[in-house]
Amino acid sequence: MKKATQKQRAPRNRTITLNDEDISRFKKGLIKLNRPASLDEIENKTIHQDIFEALEYLPDKFVVLVLAVAGYVALFKKQNTFPPHPIADNTFTTNIDGYFETCMSDVSLYQRVNKQWTKALSELPARGLYYLDNKFFGYGMCDVVSCTQLPKPYSVKLIKYQKTGEKIPPANSGATANALPVYQTVPLHGYIKIDIHYFSDKNCQNKETASTVIKTN
Repeated sequence: MKKATQKQRAPRNRTITLNDEDISRFKKGLIKLNRPASLDEIENKTIHQDIFEALEYLPDKFVVLVLAVAGYVALFKKQNTFPPHPIADNTFTTNIDGYFETCMSDVSLYQRVNKQWTKALSELPARGLYYLDNKFFGYGMCDVVSCTQLPKPYSVKLIKYQKTGEKIPPANSGATANALPVYQTVPLHGYIKIDIHYFSDKNCQNKETASTVIKTN
């Protein structure tokens, strides 16, 4: 069997190579969190697990500076990621240079549930005919799709719509169905992933996605 040869590195490559003895030594400093940890428990330790699992157990307000590996930073920039902005009234606000199509959905929200990202229902039936927070909404079709510049600031409500049942439509509503869906507005909490879909050109041809992950109380 042919012995694997080590790839020749670039002159400025400073990647560290560990031998078996190094691996055995450094392995002793690896920990995995499964409950809230104190600063003393994690100091001078390497946490080896999914970052979103670990974040839930880290002490509050103990981080002064976070350094990210350059390769990952480059990937985030390529995906047009942006840093979190202040959140007020359960609304995320940011600024993006771009365009969107009217009548089309431009935001996807995901909530961290049982260590998995679960897409939140952030859209209601486009044609209307539903109840939301005990209020009836009739027909609401959008007839004209146009390419429009994104507003600044751009705001995203951190909510989801939860279907709670069905209800008889009001008289003279024009609805032909015997029952209409009933939804309730529910605020999103915890870790939330926000994907904002937009276009980089004024003709809405080049589609882009700006993504970020935030945490709310």
